[in-house]
Amino acid sequence: AVLYGACLAVLAAVTAIPLLLTQAVDDTVRVLLADSPSLIVRRVDAGGWRPLPASEAVERARKVPGVTGVRPRIWGVVRGPDGPVTLIGLPGPLEPGGAADGEVPGPGDPAMASDGARGPWPEIGTLRPWLRGLAPGAAVVGPALAAAEQGGVIELRGVETLQLDVHGSLGSETSMAAHDLVVVSASDARRLLGLAAGEASDLAVLVFHESEEDAIVPDLAAAFPWPVHIRQKSETLGWYATGVGRRGGIAMLALTPALLGLVLLVVAAWRDGLTRRREVGLLKALGWTTGDVLRLRLLRAAIVGLPAVVVGLVAAYQLVFWPGGSWIGEILLGWPHHPVELTLQPGSAGLVLLEVGVMILLPWFAAAIWPVLRTAASQPERLLAEERG
Repeated sequence: AVLYGACLAVLAAVTAIPLLLTQAVDDTVRVLLADSPSLIVRRVDAGGWRPLPASEAVERARKVPGVTGVRPRIWGVVRGPDGPVTLIGLPGPLEPGGAADGEVPGPGDPAMASDGARGPWPEIGTLRPWLRGLAPGAAVVGPALAAAEQGGVIELRGVETLQLDVHGSLGSETSMAAHDLVVVSASDARRLLGLAAGEASDLAVLVFHESEEDAIVPDLAAAFPWPVHIRQKSETLGWYATGVGRRGGIAMLALTPALLGLVLLVVAAWRDGLTRRREVGLLKALGWTTGDVLRLRLLRAAIVGLPAVVVGLVAAYQLVFWPGGSWIGEILLGWPHHPVELTLQPGSAGLVLLEVGVMILLPWFAAAIWPVLRTAASQPERLLAEERG
């Protein structure tokens, strides 16, 4: 019984972890991007991305019917101490601010980047102490870079190479949104990214309702005198879902040996039940009915199976949803260097746990009662005689 219980617990944990992880990352991404801009407008040409004139772009976008808000953003990817980092520029106390020179993004603004440096904008409250006091030469770093500080100085290499004084770091609770983030002044960001004064990386556009995105995209593209690429929020969600699904699909391969193990365990339990025909015969000879024997077998299976499966599911839940865990990103998702400390949303975890529990317990209970059902019509004397023979 102890061996059966241990096997069931391990099976439950191994089966639940990849399913919980895939669902949890999807739920978490949707929460993080819930307040992100509806549309992201980027200027492009034959060579790819180009900076856009912030004032002119904002003015043209605001004239499009259905647009409720526009803000230019200064951000990009530069080289940090251990690889690519996401750079965001904020106006400092002595720099011009406002829509023409880079407004402060709102909660959930996505900062999508290549080479693995990506992440939504962190909650605005996290950066509030620096929003209006970040001067040129200063930086605020995300959790992944906090350990890379050398004497309070961080070196960033882009179009220019700058050494910036680290004035603070974001807490580990922001890792999901600001893991590899470096926040600097707008002037320093322009120097690193090669942007001229008055230029922005892209525009974040808000619309009244998500259903209007498709209708507004053609009008918004026609409002600019240069070619633009417009990304919708739904495309961003799809991009994340595809990436997570691809990584999670590899992890789901763990289900194959887990299911094989479940089959072997059920077969072993079923064969064990067949060898107990004498016990069934003795119980029937003592006046037990088939229903009584079935209830006894179900009780035995429940005493072993239910606690074991619960222990396995609880272990899987703790491994996936324990705040700040980084092993998932390192082992299952293949994130190098400082893996993100995941704080996942358990939105649909209950349903996943229920499905895994049912998937394991149903065949377990079936293996327990099937031998009894096969002998339901047999006489006790025959069962005892077969066992002696």
